[in-house]
Amino acid sequence: MKLYESLIIAVSIIAIPLSMQGWTRTYGGQNNDVGKFVQQTADGGYIICGWNDATGYFGYGWGNIWVIKTNSKGDTLWTREYRKENHNYGECVRQTEDGGYLVLGRTMTDAGDIRIWLLRLNSYGDTMWSRLYGDEMDYHGFSLINSDDSGCVIAGSADYEMLLFKIDSSGDVLWESIYPGYSSHSFDFDKTTDGGYIMVGKRNTSTTGLDLYLIKADSLGELSWTRFIGGEDDEMGFAIKQLSDRGYIVTGGINLFWPPLANEQVDGDLWLLRLDSTGDTLWTRTYGEGDSTNNCGRGVLQAKDGGFVVVGYKENKGSTGSDLWLLETDSLGDTLWSCTFGGDLSDKGYYIISIKGGYSITGASQPEGDLYHDLYLITVNEFGDTVWYFVPPVTVGLPLQDTIVDTIIPAAWFRNLGTMGTVENFYCHCEIVPKGSAYLSPPYHVKYWISYSLEPGDSVYVEFAEWFADDSARYEARFYTTKEDELIWTTDTVTIEFQGVPDVGIIENPIVFAPSWELTRALGHEISLQYSNYPKGFRAEVFDASGRRVDVLQSSAKSGTVTWGEDLSCGVYFIRVPGAQTEVKRRVVIIQ
Repeated sequence: MKLYESLIIAVSIIAIPLSMQGWTRTYGGQNNDVGKFVQQTADGGYIICGWNDATGYFGYGWGNIWVIKTNSKGDTLWTREYRKENHNYGECVRQTEDGGYLVLGRTMTDAGDIRIWLLRLNSYGDTMWSRLYGDEMDYHGFSLINSDDSGCVIAGSADYEMLLFKIDSSGDVLWESIYPGYSSHSFDFDKTTDGGYIMVGKRNTSTTGLDLYLIKADSLGELSWTRFIGGEDDEMGFAIKQLSDRGYIVTGGINLFWPPLANEQVDGDLWLLRLDSTGDTLWTRTYGEGDSTNNCGRGVLQAKDGGFVVVGYKENKGSTGSDLWLLETDSLGDTLWSCTFGGDLSDKGYYIISIKGGYSITGASQPEGDLYHDLYLITVNEFGDTVWYFVPPVTVGLPLQDTIVDTIIPAAWFRNLGTMGTVENFYCHCEIVPKGSAYLSPPYHVKYWISYSLEPGDSVYVEFAEWFADDSARYEARFYTTKEDELIWTTDTVTIEFQGVPDVGIIENPIVFAPSWELTRALGHEISLQYSNYPKGFRAEVFDASGRRVDVLQSSAKSGTVTWGEDLSCGVYFIRVPGAQTEVKRRVVIIQ
């Protein structure tokens, strides 16, 4: 049998595009525009809340509550601005069961008093009703959670004491709790598994300055317990999530100047804390020591692997700006990867959510040469990259499970299961490794580079280099894709086990699949179809609604994709493939 000296071998391939793009978007005008909260909506798009037209640094001046609705690619579907009196800021938005939205913000009256402002919107952003909360005290609302009775619960502060209150579907207050504590704010909260709430923020103390402040309340807002976490430095918590073990993960900052001022030089560190169910500290970590300063965590969530993903911002020492900062840690807080986004000026991340295959982040970004910020929206994969690869193997042709094999040409279909756009520049891999400790065949690892783009739903059929069994043993074939050479980017792996038996004359040739074709896009300005296993090439006829043949589609490749209909008149057409085992006409519609 032939021995291979190299681990990487050439392959033959019949290819169709396969990858998927993340993206970054900015939205805004001539003044400061900031995104504070993002949620993925039921239609796969996004709803973002923040403020725009603010004249002060990061919104500490005139401004409007700003809500943007986008599709899944970040294209704007509609925007709305809401203004009450003077300063208006949006903090949070949640989609409601009927497809509308609840928007939480604040406004300053002509008398200089600050009020919580809650708006109920329909699905197009039109105001159905709005309410102000707070009378003789300054009321700030920072976060909102929908309740099961179509109302919501709001956390913030009342006259600089922590505040939690519940409203019904009409905006009427059902209960309100104010928790004493000098100069305290709740910046975030989460609903707990016992039906209550956990709040995080900051509080001034007489001995140590600012401490991170935790409050646990029951389902009616009654106080269960409080915790102060901090030392001689100033500490604040900006985001909290309850975990599956009923403990908590918190992020914030140490030694931050608050509120943040332009170019304020302080040695602040991003802070991550793991707490048990009673608020006691299991471990804490700080990030940003060394060549960076002004570091802060503003959003946190648990990753699929049990670690934690944090978004915030960091600034290199000597710099006058900052970068949006995204990092993942393991379950003990050790950094797995870290990346930054933005230019040479000021960029910040404020909120992060999980989406299929990655994360979505909102914040603010300062364009080069501009004095003000734009609202920032980013989608990234699970490793913080704006390009991700969701192109797993979907069908393995060879080897078959539990067969006896002398020599084969491994083959598999890989499909782009993404939904957000095209992808390119990735490898399709096949590895065959022995199971057990016997003397076996040399290692086999074949990969093929795909450099062109693939649309969602398209597939690629790869026939890898020939493999020979050099020993009678159990083997495992693994199929997957990666970004470039980095194995950390692997997709899901399909594994096939088989028995290798050399020199027995048993040769498993590639399976001859029956010819097949399917429409992958049957409605649009053009249509596309995918076909496979046509040894002499593919041919299809196109008929209009009257039965007149108007075109013929042809391709010389054995398997592939065909697109058709661009610049054609709108209407209904039918596609027929002569000679197929089951000759079926398929209906398609061309629209512009």
